[in-house]
Amino acid sequence: MLVALERFDLRIPGCGSLKEKRHVVKTLTGGIRSKFNVAVAEVDHHDLWQRTTIAVSAVSGDSYHAKRVMHEVEKFVELKDPRIGFVTVTHVRVTPDLRLARVFYTAMGNEKERRATAAGLRSARAHLRQVVGGQVRIKTLPDLQFEEDRSIEAADRIDRLIRGLHEEER
Repeated sequence: MLVALERFDLRIPGCGSLKEKRHVVKTLTGGIRSKFNVAVAEVDHHDLWQRTTIAVSAVSGDSYHAKRVMHEVEKFVELKDPRIGFVTVTHVRVTPDLRLARVFYTAMGNEKERRATAAGLRSARAHLRQVVGGQVRIKTLPDLQFEEDRSIEAADRIDRLIRGLHEEER
């Protein structure tokens, strides 16, 4: 008898309260439990709104089956592409005919890392579309187009300019 254990450190952007976070965690853990027949629990960061750590364990008679189950759980929980850094989806615009979804995101890192993230997201479009298709039941599934959201950088620049003006007045 073998026991496989995996731990996932997750960021949950957009949660404004512990209640929202609990809903997201409960939905995720329930989905993992029902789809893979494994044990799942939140094991850390209970008091943080936008972060959690969940642990998944599976019991199996052979190592191949245990590794396979954990691999599938990992694919379910997170996208594993080394090029994709820390990404936050800021908003999504879907065309009225539901043919295209423009996904706006921000990425941490320097220019080279952000370009690598963009390339990783472009290469993962088919996989992400399949994941969305498994969760959303609509007749036409939109094609995903990723665009880096530069509005936060523009807001920071404006904020710096205003602070500079206030300091000049003093």
